[in-house]
Amino acid sequence: MTATFNPVGEMAEEVKSDAISKAGYPSQYKPEYPKLLIQHMESGLSFTTFGAIAEVSRKTLYEWVDKFPDFKQAKSIAFAKSQKFYEELLMAKALDSDKRHDMSAIIFALKTRFREDYSEKQDVEHSGEVKITISENESRL
Repeated sequence: MTATFNPVGEMAEEVKSDAISKAGYPSQYKPEYPKLLIQHMESGLSFTTFGAIAEVSRKTLYEWVDKFPDFKQAKSIAFAKSQKFYEELLMAKALDSDKRHDMSAIIFALKTRFREDYSEKQDVEHSGEVKITISENESRL
């Protein structure tokens, strides 16, 4: 094993992953990635941009979510922490204690990144009958 520097600058042992990709070569996944993902996203950064830290594509990140339960759990925690970051910015702005941030930009981030909680779309269900009557004059149109 060799020593390498991880993105946080701490010494870490290089760990050979047991996960082998479909092509037959070892995964680039490292055990420290769940912790690094949480640190990355708790400051408001996105899941996708973590790929720049790990030097992998968005597709690879989602493959890791499927393959590694600890990474999947970290993603869930990281999204919650990222949402908390934006909600705290919004509250600070609403209370006018933070004049540095644009409220509309914060709202935009919440609506686009956390759609489940901030979407303006509403699903409406209808039950019962709907009768449509077309008169003779309307049927000629």
